[in-house]
Amino acid sequence: MTVIEELIALLLGATAVTDQAGRRVFPVSLPQGRTLPAATIYQVSSQPMYDDDGASGLTEDRYTVDCWGATYTAAKTLAAAVKATLSAYAGTPPGGSIALAFITLEDERDDRESGGDAESYPFRTSLDFIVTSQQ
Repeated sequence: MTVIEELIALLLGATAVTDQAGRRVFPVSLPQGRTLPAATIYQVSSQPMYDDDGASGLTEDRYTVDCWGATYTAAKTLAAAVKATLSAYAGTPPGGSIALAFITLEDERDDRESGGDAESYPFRTSLDFIVTSQQ
């Protein structure tokens, strides 16, 4: 499994997330004809970690989870569930194979898609997490 697959499994195993988004947690982008609320997750950066002996075997990756909703409240409610699930998590997700040493929330911001038909554009809360993992 990849770290993104592990994070998706964690989110789909959390009742607080599935109560809001069902099983609509996707890698990278929303599929066409999406139903909201939903979440997407993608990797922003990755870097190996080093200690006095060289490469430590740990990596520190930044992932963004975008929480989408038809309303601002729906996006924020899903974001709160995602934060509660991932922030300060440490362990190997059930059925997973990658040890997630620690997850920290680094940033949160709100936005809304834009265009000519503003009423049909969803709201988005983006959450940036730093994931330290042993791979």
